[in-house]
This record gives sequence, structure tokens and C-alpha cells, in this order.
Amino acid sequence: MKRPSEKLTRRQFIRKAGTAAGGLWLASYLPPFLSGCGGGEDAAGSLLGVARMDTVAGSVRRAVELAGGLDFIRPGETVLLKPNLVSAHASPATNNPELVSAVIACVRERDPARVIFADRSQYTDVTAQILDATGLGDAARDAGAEVIPFDDGEWVKVTPAGAANWAEGFSIPALLGEADHIISLPIVKTHRYSGFTMALKNWVGLISPADRQTVLHMPAIDPLFGTRIAEIHLAVRADLYIMDATKVFVSGGPHEGDVREPGMVIASRDPVATDVFGLSLLKYLGTEARIQDVSVWEQAQILRAVELGLGAAGPEGIKILADGITEIDSIKEFLNKMTIDERKPSLGFRVSGFGLK
Repeated sequence: MKRPSEKLTRRQFIRKAGTAAGGLWLASYLPPFLSGCGGGEDAAGSLLGVARMDTVAGSVRRAVELAGGLDFIRPGETVLLKPNLVSAHASPATNNPELVSAVIACVRERDPARVIFADRSQYTDVTAQILDATGLGDAARDAGAEVIPFDDGEWVKVTPAGAANWAEGFSIPALLGEADHIISLPIVKTHRYSGFTMALKNWVGLISPADRQTVLHMPAIDPLFGTRIAEIHLAVRADLYIMDATKVFVSGGPHEGDVREPGMVIASRDPVATDVFGLSLLKYLGTEARIQDVSVWEQAQILRAVELGLGAAGPEGIKILADGITEIDSIKEFLNKMTIDERKPSLGFRVSGFGLK
């Protein structure tokens, strides 16, 4: 089977998913950083843009520009946007509708054939109802996207090579096979089970409700929770993460919690860089002890993602470009600190593909 670097498309991978033996990697081919959505800058390593402008739309546009732009989207292609629709609660439980509208507008400038807005809310809810209650469905449709809940669509079983803690594999939406590019729209927030939910954990919405219920949330506190989250990304990768930090939860979450309003938008093509910056922002704002007292690099989700080569392995591998973020140096101080004296991850374990160690 060809790998993405050999230009096998996501559609071809999804078609093969039902019959492939052994491991399957559905990660999309990631082109070099290119300009788009008004410009961009090339950079070695993992480039991360963060912006706070006069409007949410301005912040989206500037963060995307700083992260390299959208020129990877070619005219006539299909782009799928994966938001965070965990429940019927408003931002920051779910995405800011202004951010959703701005992202779709930016994508549509690339002249795609289709823009799909798709997700699966928590497994006890109906996504269509969440879309209506939050106004995100209307925001996406008004901006020119097709709104398609994953709930009633076809699911494809995959067993990604390297996903050691998913022995039986998991199922993902066949709809992903219709997309040439996927853009993830995570939110910066704490989470009562996983500690935090950002770029890595936003991918939980891509696995079937049965897999979520039986493997991730049962039992509620699972020492493998963070590692399984990271391993989902071995099945399918996003081309870009545009993270909503207009409002954030610094405690509680994912539905309700203590809210702060940084007014930021964060963009990167590296989920590790995205999450360690988000964690650093929470530490700067003041957050729960399991985040505040632990290096951002020692969190279970981050440890496993780094082991899997999903992103930067340390602060030296990340280039941060900021606009309007006067506190950027203070946030970077948390990101640059690799360890703490206790040297312990937030869930009490360091988990690799070979078990606990």
C-alpha cells in the first residue's frame, strides 16, 4: 500500500479501509508551508501563528496567515471542517460561531468545490440538535458550507499501524473519504476526564459512539485515555488546526467551567505545537493543578503524540509568530519548560506503545 508521500489520496485510503489487512495509515499528504488567506511565511520545523486582532474574523485571518496560509487548497477540491460540538452549551463548550463563519469564508477564497462542516457530538446526544441549539449549523450554512452530522452516515473500521492501545481498531466516518483536506477547529479548555481537550482530543469526534463509550470513557478515569487519544491521529491527520481561544475554560469542562476570554486564535499544522501552546496559555491564565503543576511536555496526550512522531518533540522545534499578543513572552516561558521537579505526567503514568513505564 502506498503512503501519503506517494500521493495516494485520502479517498483511496478510505476505500481500502474496509478490506485492508493489518495496519492502515490514513494520514493525508501534507504539502510544504505555502502562503494563502492573505499571505504567509515559510519556516523550518513546526510553525504556529497566534493572533488577537480587532475582530474574531481578523484574528482568524491573521493567525492562518502566520501559520503559512491556505494555498494547499486547490480550486475544485473538497474541504471538511471538523468543529468541537461536544454539547448544546455555548462557547467555549462549543466553537464561537464568529470563528466558524470566518474560517469558512477564508476557505471559500480558495474556490473549493465543497466545504463540509461535520462532526459527531457526545455519544448520548443528537448532533443535529446540538447544531441547532448552538447556532453553529446556521453559522456554517450561512457562510456557505454543507452541514453534515456524522451520526447517520457510514462508519469504516480501521486498525492503524502503531495504535498499540487500540487492539481491535476503531471506526471513523466514511465521509472523510470525500475530503481532499481536513481542517480541525478545536477549543482551548480543560476537561474533567482527560485533563484538557484541544487539537489532539478534538479527534475523538471522528470515532464511532460505540468506540468512544467502551474504550475511551469506560471507566471514566483510564490511565490509557491520553495515549488512545493521540493514537487516533494515526488513522487520519488534519491539514491545519485553527484553535479557538476567544473564550476558554481554565477549570471544569468540557461543558461548563470557569471562563476566561483571551480573545486569541491559534493556527498550526502541528497538533503537538497547537496543544502545548494551548496548555501554556492555560498555565499563564491560571488553571487546574494537574495542568498548572505539570510541564506541558509531560502530559500523557503529548508524551504519546511525540513518541508517535505526530509533531514537535520540544520547544526548539516550534516557531511561534504572534500578532497582538502582548503577553506572548510570558506564555512561551511555560512552553519552553520541558520538565518539572516531580517529573510526572498529569494522569500519573508515562504510557508508550509498549505499555506503562
